[in-house]
Amino acid sequence: MVKKWKQKMRDKLRVLGLELLNANLTIGTVEHCTSGLLGASISSMCGLSTVYGGTIVTVDADHMEKMLEVSHNLFKNNGLVSSQAACQMALNGIYKLNVDVCVAVVGNVVPPMAADEDSDNMVWICVATLNDKKVDFKYSKINVDGLRGQNIETAINEALNVTIGEIKRMAVEE
Repeated sequence: MVKKWKQKMRDKLRVLGLELLNANLTIGTVEHCTSGLLGASISSMCGLSTVYGGTIVTVDADHMEKMLEVSHNLFKNNGLVSSQAACQMALNGIYKLNVDVCVAVVGNVVPPMAADEDSDNMVWICVATLNDKKVDFKYSKINVDGLRGQNIETAINEALNVTIGEIKRMAVEE
């Protein structure tokens, strides 16, 4: 199972790399619940260092406020795990990392039995793309209910799917 997942991941990363290289785009990630593993996956692929701008890992709202300048009021009004937080992270990530595409992942990936009873195990992914000084957003919400490692794999897989789709969309629009 793990070997099959790793091969699928490598295949997706190759597609992502080709799309980025063909479109002459750079990418960065801003990660909360995936702890930098999305960025590590991208940077581990041979040849992608030319398009990879880095990763910012945030562990809580305080880090997001300090490192990404995400508004405290945004968390107060929408919560840490929200589409608004993911989109603000991705937007600010574009400028902090100086990239064309930024993928933000924020969520709760702990197993259901370890989470608070009121906690929703969900992940928000936002891909922000900068094109001619205009920023577009595409976001996705996924519910996760496996073990932590499985939930992180699911989040990374979805982040790659959404990102590849957005880069292909950008290429068609040009």
